[in-house]
Amino acid sequence: MKTFLTCAARRRFLQLGASLLAACTLPAWAQEAAPAVPQSVPSDARCPVCGMYPARYPKWAAQLRYRDGAVRYFDSPVEMLAFLADVPRYDKTHTLDDVRGKWLSDASGSGQWIAFESAWLVHGSTMLGPMRTPDLPAFLSEEAAQHFAKEYGGHAMKAVDVPPDVVHSLSHQRSSGSHDHEGHGGHAGHGGEHTTHASAPAHAASHPHEDASAVTHTPHASAPEHAHQHHHQ
Repeated sequence: MKTFLTCAARRRFLQLGASLLAACTLPAWAQEAAPAVPQSVPSDARCPVCGMYPARYPKWAAQLRYRDGAVRYFDSPVEMLAFLADVPRYDKTHTLDDVRGKWLSDASGSGQWIAFESAWLVHGSTMLGPMRTPDLPAFLSEEAAQHFAKEYGGHAMKAVDVPPDVVHSLSHQRSSGSHDHEGHGGHAGHGGEHTTHASAPAHAASHPHEDASAVTHTPHASAPEHAHQHHHQ
């Protein structure tokens, strides 16, 4: 025998079901299992490594998210890699094991965030990062990275395969150039201008007034040698 509910009874039944669903919350382990997604970079967010504002460099920005929902933003892939190499130095409240997701901005300007594990980087190109020093522009695919390397030099590698010595070398170059920047940590508030300093790489001062939010190209006759030198640092 079929049981038919009146409209009023059906409505009360549906309301009861909705109330029961609303009262249910996922346990902590289930919430952690939910996919982590990248966030838009707040204009006032500052890189925990250098103090700069990542929102000013959309083609270079990077970010990571912890299990508790906290997010850290970086002005370039090199800064995030340096952070991951020594989390306790830059964050006293979390550990490397707390990191749940990592993303890099597509350097081609697509506006897409790339999962760190699938990103491709180019090392040794003539492109300079936000600090007017060599960096590691990120791309969605090996093909895109190879195309970039063919035009600007350097070689492509998976983000997860970047050797520690490469990160150390690039970080050191950025630190050497930090004396040329004013503000907190020597970098904060940097809006794209560069003051020439003897300790900075010679090519870093060649474009003192360019918009650092764009990928910077430093063309010169010795580009192949320049890229080759960074490859072996």
